[in-house]
Amino acid sequence: TVGYDQNYNRDSNGSYIITPGSEVTKQLIDSRDGKEYWVAKLADGNCWMTQNLALDLSYKDANDNTIMRALTSADSDISVGRTWRAELLTSDEVSAQEDVYSQFSDGSWNLGEYVLAVPARGVYCNTAVTDGSTIRDASVRPGQTIEQNCTDFVNVAKDGWKPTFDSSNAPEGTWTGANYNSSTGQAEAYTYTGPLSVDKNNKTYDAHYLIGNYYQWTTATAGGVQSGSNIANIPESVTGRLIDTSNSICPKGWTLPKSGRNSIASSAYYGLPLDRNRSYYQLLYAYGFPDDKTVSTDDRNGWTPNGVQSAYIILDTLSDRNQNVALAPMYFLRSGYVYIYDANMRTLGETNSVWSSTISPVTVNSAYYLSFNDLLYPSHENAYMLGWAVRCLAH
Repeated sequence: TVGYDQNYNRDSNGSYIITPGSEVTKQLIDSRDGKEYWVAKLADGNCWMTQNLALDLSYKDANDNTIMRALTSADSDISVGRTWRAELLTSDEVSAQEDVYSQFSDGSWNLGEYVLAVPARGVYCNTAVTDGSTIRDASVRPGQTIEQNCTDFVNVAKDGWKPTFDSSNAPEGTWTGANYNSSTGQAEAYTYTGPLSVDKNNKTYDAHYLIGNYYQWTTATAGGVQSGSNIANIPESVTGRLIDTSNSICPKGWTLPKSGRNSIASSAYYGLPLDRNRSYYQLLYAYGFPDDKTVSTDDRNGWTPNGVQSAYIILDTLSDRNQNVALAPMYFLRSGYVYIYDANMRTLGETNSVWSSTISPVTVNSAYYLSFNDLLYPSHENAYMLGWAVRCLAH
């Protein structure tokens, strides 16, 4: 059972029973399409998917017919008696038709089987502008593939790669590549030394770092909230009420994590402590992240204000390897996101963003998510229409 109590999974002394380093991890098969996923019982006592969901919401049958996948309560996190199908095909490339998508469309993207080889690197993958997508810091543009531009990522769908590499026990290694510099207009070589998730010599990789698929929020929530999604005017939201969707594209028995306000500002609305009883915060708290709001904007060991909407922690101040959310045991992945406003993919190799089930009580057509680059936001908010990763949490 998923526990959201602050004392969940603790002994009489208040210590977590599952201590960092003693997590139980296994691979499970999603019966809907046969794909395997690493899962782990982490220090918060909950079972998490520790790699990104890669469920295609459309697929080809044996006769090459396109099938829109039907999700029901028999195999998915869907209410009893309900069937949900996406209307848009799972796309295999970033679309140049940005007007296809809206806040309430059900877009999703399978951009290939790519593994981030350098999980701790955290540098933008950029590419030159094109007529179809002019933003300077785009990673992948319409008609392009990830491997064309991003040498931090390995296409493991070809050349006989196998998912047998264990990055948690591997020594640090060296990786060389080149990234496009949008300021100079040139590709620049780099050498990285640090944790790797691949073994190039043996063509093996750690499946924790597969990028998975990207989903708009109303897709991730199997239809989400089709109307009335701005709850800023609901009185209960001001006094602490948060609204979570009850459906998702997670497998049966699993659901989207819950998020919440993550603010330490002093205004009447936001002058609340961190929402400690929500999934992402509980997970981080179990690994030694601060359990209260910081008292100073200069306190680099605590949560730091970022305006009035959210707070962050500076990741390079954390010395415990278990607190590196990009490495074992959490394996959060810098997989970027699909930015449909300008028809491209952005921040690939630099930023992690993972949806929650929680609607923003403040901003119209927005939801909460966990995000990090060099800063970690256990709860941030952005528009439904962006394409981000999904990870599921066991009921």
